[in-house]
Amino acid sequence: MAVHVFRDADVFADGQELTGQVRATSLSYGAEPLDATVLNSTTRLFVGGLKTVAMSHEGFWFANTTASTDALDSARFAEIGTSGTVVTIAAGGTEGSRSFFFESVVTDYTPRGTVGELFGYNVSAAANSGPGLVRGTVLWNSTAVSSTQVAAGASTSEALNLTDSSSKKTTYGALHILTATSSGATGLQVLVQSDNSSAFGSPTTVFTFTLSTAAGAGAGEWKSGTGSTDTWFRATNAAASSNSRYAVHLSIGFSSN
Repeated sequence: MAVHVFRDADVFADGQELTGQVRATSLSYGAEPLDATVLNSTTRLFVGGLKTVAMSHEGFWFANTTASTDALDSARFAEIGTSGTVVTIAAGGTEGSRSFFFESVVTDYTPRGTVGELFGYNVSAAANSGPGLVRGTVLWNSTAVSSTQVAAGASTSEALNLTDSSSKKTTYGALHILTATSSGATGLQVLVQSDNSSAFGSPTTVFTFTLSTAAGAGAGEWKSGTGSTDTWFRATNAAASSNSRYAVHLSIGFSSN
């Protein structure tokens, strides 16, 4: 197995992409060790207890000088102790890339700096709802090229064959609405569909995200739906009119928890 130089990852918190400000990120997934040692044991024995999820990242601090979604200070400040911030860390921007996502509570926000150096910050977050961390796949990423951003109802992601779905009980999705440009236009409503073939001759709606016209802080949503034997999945948009544009990032994954 070849070594890997870590150069890129995509980091999202609700409707903000943090990739351009983050310089380091980490994700910890574990289980609490519970002492099961009994009399006559010669070794301390443990069994796995409750699972734990923790994420942290550090980056460069930005003041709220504009209405841009890059104004990180107010968003992180407001999230402290608040449940439900949707976090995704993806190993690449292309659809089909590995991703990890969870609903979080932000536990620590630390702006920090040393004289003569760039002013930075640290953020820590932990899972605050089941099933905790989901190991998933980027299903739809319309952030890279403006011509592929979500517009009219015909906007549909590439169909992906996700064979690990067949043995799982629940499908999960994490949607981030990163930009929204419209002029009295109908809002964005994203659906995740499944089928037993790539042609999607008889698609089944797995779940439907809430109709939205906003982006940025707070514009993230978590969904879950009953699993099925289908292995092909795609995302589609049921609402936005032709004079609106939305940049979205959507991951889905499967769990038997």
